Amino acid sequence: MILCGFVQESVFVWYICIEETIFFEEFGPVKTYGIAVYNGTECVKVIRDISVCKEKIEHAVDQFNTYKLELIHFSDYIEDLLA
Repeated sequence: MILCGFVQESVFVWYICIEETIFFEEFGPVKTYGIAVYNGTECVKVIRDISVCKEKIEHAVDQFNTYKLELIHFSDYIEDLLA
């Protein structure tokens, strides 16, 4: 009996909190936070302006790195974070 299959290599990525300042005419400058995803030294994905709460994004980033969230699931977790 011959078994055929494939091995999916898991790519280790890491996540960082990014800060940007957006200017609104009504409010002036507002700091917003997003997440950048790196594979080694290469930035492979960025989602900007997720929240104005730095602690919320830093907590998510810490969880993503601690549990080694695979990139394929990243967008789903961002949707959950915004819900």
